[in-house]
Amino acid sequence: MRVKRTPVERRNDAMKIDYVVTAFLKNGDNYLLMKRADDRRYYPGVWSGIGGGVKAGEEWRPERACLREITEETGIAADNITNLKMRYIHISPGKFNPGAPYVVIHFVFFGDTNETAFVDTDEGKLYWVPGNEVCGKDYTAAMKRLAEHYFGQGKDDEVLYLYNEGDGDIKPLKGKD
Repeated sequence: MRVKRTPVERRNDAMKIDYVVTAFLKNGDNYLLMKRADDRRYYPGVWSGIGGGVKAGEEWRPERACLREITEETGIAADNITNLKMRYIHISPGKFNPGAPYVVIHFVFFGDTNETAFVDTDEGKLYWVPGNEVCGKDYTAAMKRLAEHYFGQGKDDEVLYLYNEGDGDIKPLKGKD
C-alpha cells in the first residue's frame, strides 16, 4: 500500500539545492576581485570574484542575479557592464550541511566594465588585480581550478563549460565539439 505524503514530507525527502553566482569583471588588463572579510561565515579571508546567493525566482535567470550581486557589492550599475557571459556551471556537493543531500550550482560569469570606482562593502575588500596575477590569489580549490582553466585555455567566448567538482573534470557544455 502506498503512503500518501504531505507536501512538507516531500520537501524533506528532496535534495537541497543552493544557487550561487560569481562574476569576474575586467577593466583593461585588470580584474575586480574581492578578498572576503575575515569575519564572514563562509570562506573568510579567501579571494573570489563578485557574487553571492541567488534569490528565489532568479534560479532560471542567473544573469539577473549576477547583475544584482555586482551592484549590491560594488555599486557598479548594470548599464556599466558589457559582454557579461556565463562561462562555467560549477556543480559541487554542499559542504555546510553534512549528512543531508545537498548540492550547490554555481554560475560563473566573465564580463567587462568601464568603471574603476566601487563602493565599500562589508563582504570584503575589493581590488583591481592585473590579469597575470589573478591565478596566484588564495581562492577555494574549486575557484582556483576555474581561474586556472579560464586564464590557461578557457577564454574562447563561445564556450560554456561544466565543472563537476565530484569528478574534477571541466568539459565544454555548449559551443565546442
